[in-house]
Amino acid sequence: MKVLQAQNQPGPALERVHDLYAAALERNRDEFEAMARRLHRGASKSQRAANRPIALQPCGTAALRAVCGVANPRNSAAIAAVSRLASHPAKPLSRHEEIVNTFLARAWRRRLLALALLAGGSAALGVAQAQTAYPSKTVRMIVGFPAGTGPDVVARLLAQKLSEAWGGVGVVVDNKPGAAGLIAASEAARAPADGYTIMLAETGQLSIAPNTYQRLAYQPRKDFAPVSQVVSSDFVLLVNPEKVKARNVRDFVAWTRQQNGLFMATFGAGTPGHFGAYMFGDAVQSKPEVVHYKSTSDALSGIFSGDVQGVFASSGMAIPQVRAGKLVALGSTGSARVEQLPELPTMKEQGFGNLEFSSWFGIVAPARTPADVVSKLNADLLKVLQSGDGRARLQEAGFRVTGTSAQQFADIIAADTVKWGKAVAATGFKAD
Repeated sequence: MKVLQAQNQPGPALERVHDLYAAALERNRDEFEAMARRLHRGASKSQRAANRPIALQPCGTAALRAVCGVANPRNSAAIAAVSRLASHPAKPLSRHEEIVNTFLARAWRRRLLALALLAGGSAALGVAQAQTAYPSKTVRMIVGFPAGTGPDVVARLLAQKLSEAWGGVGVVVDNKPGAAGLIAASEAARAPADGYTIMLAETGQLSIAPNTYQRLAYQPRKDFAPVSQVVSSDFVLLVNPEKVKARNVRDFVAWTRQQNGLFMATFGAGTPGHFGAYMFGDAVQSKPEVVHYKSTSDALSGIFSGDVQGVFASSGMAIPQVRAGKLVALGSTGSARVEQLPELPTMKEQGFGNLEFSSWFGIVAPARTPADVVSKLNADLLKVLQSGDGRARLQEAGFRVTGTSAQQFADIIAADTVKWGKAVAATGFKAD
């Protein structure tokens, strides 16, 4: 109570007490009058014979203001509600009436004290939260793919740089592989919306899955707050030079027509590589036979063994293989050439203008994460992406560094949902 009385201005928490107090008076009026009637029935015969109503004496204005801690015009409704409990003007009370009044006054005081303590605790909590800068404890970054994959590489770099920017506050990468990232997305969607659980999301989880699943365990638009797209990645068509003699897309297509068909590996059903293979088939007028693997690494194993003829791998996964001479790149799917493979022409440059697709990674938080936390995350991510070291390391890993506002990222997710939806519809694929 002393804490409340020491405040000169009511503030939202104390104003809430006034509202609760007035509501409590109205809500419990019948209860207290019933108490009075029960006590009245216990009076002596002479008291009942006098047929004198019980005079309920409520707390006065001064008492109410003492409980609420401030003199506030908003008290008027509560005070009026209290005053209405007095059914008669003040007059000398009988002994029985004094007992009833004392009983009721104590009951009200207990209720008022509970409300005041609740408000005091809420106010103190609000002040403490306002004074605690985000982040003040370890942040968990969920990744829906195994360690060593492209998403994991991006997540660990961001985690390291954010931790440095936050003065050593830990950022832990939590790999939750499975179901093309859907397991991780489901867990992130259910996490507390306090900024201490975030997710490195990718195209498949937020833009493709809504088109392939009729019953998705989460709703991308409703369950996540976009923070920033951090990188994008084009895809590169890779072949085994020991199995395939073609060195450009047209020669590759001509060669496959001499074989038993076009066999394309993917890094999982429902992934960009999956639908990219069908988009490629449409562009070259050849229906592909897709073979799904659990990951890009597994898909590359299929290329090395000769079980499949080609695969669309992310630029980050493709670059090391091409530089080592293990695989040959025939073309890329972006609007511009891959920065790390400047000699590799795009599909558009080779005459396939409609064959353009890419994927992206970005940070999202659970929906209803406070706007100031989202803004803080966005600002710090942009600093990391714009820093020389952070940018260089992401580019070296094969990614195109972007860095967007939260709204821009939301727009990208929405546009890609429509784009990939058309590709999914063309294949007739359904994951469930």
